[in-house]
Amino acid sequence: MNIAVVVSDVSIKDQVATSITYTHIYNNPIIQTIHHAINVTFTEVELFTITCGINQATQIANIGGVAGVVGG
Repeated sequence: MNIAVVVSDVSIKDQVATSITYTHIYNNPIIQTIHHAINVTFTEVELFTITCGINQATQIANIGGVAGVVGG
């Protein structure tokens, strides 16, 4: 079993939120995901980013755990 490391960061500028997530699993390329949203709060975007990162990591075969790091 492998552990996925999910690193996320969120920023909002001019009412456009940008979230970026990097997912790393031992011996695999890093997966980068970028989302854009408008008219949302910082908390909503941050929770969305965390949820997407965890969902993406758990869809990969042979994952036994997920460790998350959120910037802000």
